[in-house]
Amino acid sequence: MFGYSNRTEYQKVKDFVVANDAFARSNINRSAASDEYWAEVAVLWAQLDGLVAGHAASCGELCIGLTEFLFLQAEQDLSSVQNIPSEWTYASAAAYTRETTHCSAIVKLAPNNSDLYMGHNTWTGYSSMLRVLKEYNLPLGGADQVAHSAYFGNLYSGDDFYVLSSGLTVQETTNSVYNKTSLEKIKPESLFTWARTVIANRKATDGASWVKWFSPFNSGTINNQWMIAEMHRFKANEDLPDRFFTVAEQMPGSIVWSDLTEVLRAQGFWVSYNSPFFPEIRVISGADDMEKRFGDAYSYTRNPRAKIFARDVRNATDMARVQRLLRYNDWQHDPLSAHGYGGPTEPNAPENAIAARYDLHPWASERKDFGNTDAKVCAAADCLRLRFSAISGPTAEDQPAFAWTGEWASGAHLGHPTLFNFSWVDFEADHQEIII
Repeated sequence: MFGYSNRTEYQKVKDFVVANDAFARSNINRSAASDEYWAEVAVLWAQLDGLVAGHAASCGELCIGLTEFLFLQAEQDLSSVQNIPSEWTYASAAAYTRETTHCSAIVKLAPNNSDLYMGHNTWTGYSSMLRVLKEYNLPLGGADQVAHSAYFGNLYSGDDFYVLSSGLTVQETTNSVYNKTSLEKIKPESLFTWARTVIANRKATDGASWVKWFSPFNSGTINNQWMIAEMHRFKANEDLPDRFFTVAEQMPGSIVWSDLTEVLRAQGFWVSYNSPFFPEIRVISGADDMEKRFGDAYSYTRNPRAKIFARDVRNATDMARVQRLLRYNDWQHDPLSAHGYGGPTEPNAPENAIAARYDLHPWASERKDFGNTDAKVCAAADCLRLRFSAISGPTAEDQPAFAWTGEWASGAHLGHPTLFNFSWVDFEADHQEIII
């Protein structure tokens, strides 16, 4: 039952997924011939049906159907459909935040604007570490090619990190929704974030048009801060052009976005760490209220990752240093790795880092096979070539490599290597012309 704790919860989520699929197919049948947006949705659903059909033709006795593939596509979205705690405490808020937020990300100018880097690391359960780097080449107009980190059976990244043939590079980190009134706006008569992301990636030519294509039929699920950089307009050793960098944040019923090129120019960087930036989104999400109740862990500027990024980001002056920052976790010695979701008296803990390692937690009640599971980064010219560097597994830079042994031997890890201790690899799209 996809890991749901009871059949009632599973059935609730399944009903939502099936109703959402029915909504999409109904609108495709009614509007695809006359409406450009639904025509794009129709293409995506045809791709989904092709995925299901291809699996059915080759799966033998180990088959799954459309509903299971819908669950796979919506896996990230569905964290927003499940119930939230009836009462907020330090413990319940921390557990909910862990379950509904993922990732750290960076956009960083090199000295004298000689280069620009975009990088991302994923935070999630270690059972998901059977990974794949994908390329899609679909000459349908717009961004015909896309390369991204991903998971088997998915049509989108899920991390998310994308380099596109349109010249855009797109990434996100997730923000929790603590406001129950906001969550009540989530309805199946919408398009999940995974689907709107694929459509926006295919059709957008700049940051503004990415938001335009992403915004219709907002599901309010897996509510992210999106970063869109127009890498094709970057010129080394020159000032950033206007409208180069766009940030958008989604909540149920709301999407707020802005051209933040001037912020990137002035700071030389943008960092993202599961905390809303826009004041409106902080109110709608309930982040401001959580900050008042539970302290700096919910602050935009004073949570542990915000302070670590603020201290260290200026030293990330080249590819190797950006890579190292994305894998940084020195929780035993870093004074900023304290005072997280456990409150103002919390001592240093391994989740309070750019790359979390909950499996190393000294308190058994908090120790979980959860944390940073990868990193991806590209420099400007490489982004345009649909080329990026990636590394798999929890960070082992300053910590022991993770292994499915000892207390973790019984964890779900079918097909995984026992030890995750890998090096960075370079991935590049094929660039071969495909004629259909």
